Amino acid sequence: MKVLEIIFDIGSIAGLISLFIAIFASIRKKPKFSFDSLGIIGKVDSNDEKKYRFEFTGILKNQSIEENTIIRIYLVVWDNKKNYSTLRWGYHGLKIEDSKTNQEIELPLSFLPREAKKLKIIYDIDYIERDKRLIEAIEPFKPSLSSFVHKYEYELVFEDINENYYDKFGKIMNIEEKNLRWLIPNFVNDLQKGDSKPLSLHRRKIFKSRLKFRIKNFFQNIGIWK
Repeated sequence: MKVLEIIFDIGSIAGLISLFIAIFASIRKKPKFSFDSLGIIGKVDSNDEKKYRFEFTGILKNQSIEENTIIRIYLVVWDNKKNYSTLRWGYHGLKIEDSKTNQEIELPLSFLPREAKKLKIIYDIDYIERDKRLIEAIEPFKPSLSSFVHKYEYELVFEDINENYYDKFGKIMNIEEKNLRWLIPNFVNDLQKGDSKPLSLHRRKIFKSRLKFRIKNFFQNIGIWK
């Protein structure tokens, strides 16, 4: 009996080891892009005061051991630190340059496993209305100091071919929740009329979206969902 127990124990240990090896191998295949920023420049266009240019120079890295493709790059201003909602989101006015050759390149951008590209990502946007307010908004660097800094930070979000959205650190974003939160102001009229049901139903959609995203994110973290 003891011999059989030892054999079963060895089999269980071997099974656990095999499971951990399989999970580790799957995690290495998990899609992931990150952007190492080497500098950001923001300035009004010298030829057109109604245009504003952002230049992001950095290294875009495919950190997975599988090939992947970036299909869109968005210019974003987040509304909160948790990145649940945005004040600005769009991809019009984009130009990409290869920093090595200074040649303009177009999306989609294909990456080999563990490949990195040094890029200059340029956004020419209208310096009016919402973007003008966001760019010009300032706040004290510290409450006790008289120096000021920009209140909002413009960032990049990268979308791959599997419709995963990555912030500059490689964290996958819940864009469905972002889109749902963008619609919340549409329910102001209902609230003013005393009808809170439409907003409550909408908030349920947001909750379901967050729950679904967390489940998906869990399986992505162990490498069994792309």
